[in-house]
Amino acid sequence: MREFGELECSPFWGCDNLKSITFPSGLRSIEYRVFKTNPNITQVIIDDFYKYYGKEDKILFNADMTRLIQYPRNDEKSLYRIPETITVIESSAFSNCKKLEVLKISKNIIDIGYISFSGCTSLREIEVDKENTKYTSVDGVLFDKTKTKLIMYPPGKNKKSYRIPDGTTDIENYAFDDCNTLTEITIPDSVINIDEKALYDNVNIEKIIVNNNNSNYSSFDGILYNKTKTEIIRYPAGRKDKYFKI
Repeated sequence: MREFGELECSPFWGCDNLKSITFPSGLRSIEYRVFKTNPNITQVIIDDFYKYYGKEDKILFNADMTRLIQYPRNDEKSLYRIPETITVIESSAFSNCKKLEVLKISKNIIDIGYISFSGCTSLREIEVDKENTKYTSVDGVLFDKTKTKLIMYPPGKNKKSYRIPDGTTDIENYAFDDCNTLTEITIPDSVINIDEKALYDNVNIEKIIVNNNNSNYSSFDGILYNKTKTEIIRYPAGRKDKYFKI
């Protein structure tokens, strides 16, 4: 199979026993989430690799080192500083990197892909270079530069409660993905949009509190509703109730 040229999204879904994959020469395209569900893969070999891709310390990049494609899941380092040549972090690039605790984002990053840090259960801090024009961080939490969009709360941050900063208007999809330490989130009156999966996959959250002056959302008994309480938006997965009456 020497004319193999593209690797589509998630082709090895569910192949938990795979540890090494070798691809023939000519591989020019790797789609996002290719290895997201393969926690045991420790080695990827590509013939004529450096014609199309770059590699540094087992990390997969494109050839000109502007796109970070995949960080090795079994890497033992607790801190990683993204090289300044990188402008794009591909979707799922750091997914399931269990040992990573601190990630430093360089000034030239302009695009961070979909669920890039899913499953990074030890990640407690994301630091963004102050000269970055697209992103910033507040107390280790990733925001856009204007601090109006909450992009990612580090899953390994060791806090039971989090008060979203005043001025935040949007909570993006998967912003609290895998945040299993959190039990309480407080939403300020400035938030006008909570993406459908913003509070997805956080099994220990027991209470969501919304500022009474919020014009779009409300809460009652720790449950998230729309303002008029005609729609339940999020019933916290960590609640201990055995029964719930709507």
